[in-house]
Amino acid sequence: RRHTDVKPPQDDGAEVPMTFWNPAGPLFIDVETLGGGYKGVFQLLFLGFVYTYILIAGCNLIGDGSELLEATPYAPLIGPTILPVLGAVPDAAIVFFSGFGNDAQEQLDTGMGALAGSTVMLLTIPWVLNIVGGAVDLIEKDGELSGDYPSAESDPEGCGRGNLRDPKGWNIFTTGIEVDTEPIQASGWWMLVTCIPYVVIQIAAFKYVYYDDASYADAEKPYAWVGFAFCCIFFIAYLVYQLWITSGDSREDKTAAKAEALMQQGVPITAVLSHHVDGTTGGDEEAPVASSELPEYGSSGDEKPSTALVGVNKVILKTIKPTFDKYCTVPEDGGEKYLDADELNIVFGKEFGINKRADQLKLMFAEFDTDGNGEISLQEFCVGVEKFLKGTLDKDDDAEDEEEEEPMNAAIKALSAGTLMVLLFSDPLVDVINELGDLTGIPVFYLAFLLAPMVTNGSELIASYRFAQKKTKNSITNSLQQLYGAAIMNNTMTLGVFLLLIAVQDLYWDYSAESIAIVFVQVVLFGLCFTKVMTVASGFAVLMLYPICLVGVYILESGLGMS
Repeated sequence: RRHTDVKPPQDDGAEVPMTFWNPAGPLFIDVETLGGGYKGVFQLLFLGFVYTYILIAGCNLIGDGSELLEATPYAPLIGPTILPVLGAVPDAAIVFFSGFGNDAQEQLDTGMGALAGSTVMLLTIPWVLNIVGGAVDLIEKDGELSGDYPSAESDPEGCGRGNLRDPKGWNIFTTGIEVDTEPIQASGWWMLVTCIPYVVIQIAAFKYVYYDDASYADAEKPYAWVGFAFCCIFFIAYLVYQLWITSGDSREDKTAAKAEALMQQGVPITAVLSHHVDGTTGGDEEAPVASSELPEYGSSGDEKPSTALVGVNKVILKTIKPTFDKYCTVPEDGGEKYLDADELNIVFGKEFGINKRADQLKLMFAEFDTDGNGEISLQEFCVGVEKFLKGTLDKDDDAEDEEEEEPMNAAIKALSAGTLMVLLFSDPLVDVINELGDLTGIPVFYLAFLLAPMVTNGSELIASYRFAQKKTKNSITNSLQQLYGAAIMNNTMTLGVFLLLIAVQDLYWDYSAESIAIVFVQVVLFGLCFTKVMTVASGFAVLMLYPICLVGVYILESGLGMS
């Protein structure tokens, strides 16, 4: 199989004339032309590391571009629809390119490894990272176990940080997380329903298992088309559902959370919130406040508040309120929280990335302090920030405009570059994995199962842990929802690409063991979506599903012949 002549012969045996515009060779290095022995293995591993590095960089660019899109006026539309699709692009690309070539049927094992590995990994490793990173003390309240978070009265939006008394010596059975089960259950049901295409194609796989390869592929084709149709229907329905649930206050909450995350990454507040200042400020609504804590928007408001925020932009309010609470002074007599001049300087310099001279700070403090009492309340802070943003936008300062690139332009550049890198280098990485399997004798499914998800989803592992470290009920709920969402996109978009290849390329589906493993993990995680409190120990139990799936696939294939 191996040869050292890098110039492919023509039919008549003559060498192909090579020019700059007609190189007569592959775009990337043909892995079958590498040397033999340890030198060949080294060359192959080196190529694999290079392609992996480029793909990780591409995936990170897609992630960065996705976050930047949340700072644009189109975030309400893009967030629920485009971002989930972009997250599934790397896995879908690997699956797509695995279905082409002279040995497409064998290469398809790499695509299945990427699909199975991505789905199982995203539902296990980030799951335990979320629980470990977001772990708080579990205490008994009213006969039920619950997380040690601020009470619902003082923190109705679930944004308060939970308590972990001993971060170094905590017990895995008495620490954990508490989530809002309603959105988690909805995501769990979506994940379970979108497993139907696996069932459809598996009916054919079991029914025609004794056919020869050609007849097997022909018999499975109608089932592949039906499964692909289900994937398309579920894909569109899920995106529409996401648009529906992210309307109103829910959309404002997510927009504010994204804006806060961008500011923590160093993006100036002027770039993050600038497009919100001309929107609805909610001037005709009142958001009641009791003891300087905001109740949930849209609540009945039966309680009689002592004060009220009037005419405040809700997105700006929800974005900057955590910063206000972090630095404000809390009077001992239980009075209203406030910022003084020094605290305002810290907020703008450290949190907003905007440093002011002493004279500028004095003038800005006077503009914020509308009642002139020397203290800036939450109401004055929100209104002042909005006025500041409007003033920044009205300035005709070309130099300043050049320094800060528009989020939409930066997002388009990052997404374009990242998607191009993923599409270009997914195919050669598939070739490297296949060749590595040939050299080592390890089935390419297992190599792809272990390696591909670390390339395409590695950044999500880190991001998931960091997000969970906020230790708020909201952050944990949103993070687990995203993991279910990733599995749903694999069940629809990535599996849809796989089934389309089966139908169009005259390939056959012979992945019964792998399908059982994928569906098994999702069924187990579906059961967990009804659990309100999860201990760290339960997180490690979920982690064990990862090796169990690998061993299970091996037993089903080797012991029961499901191959």
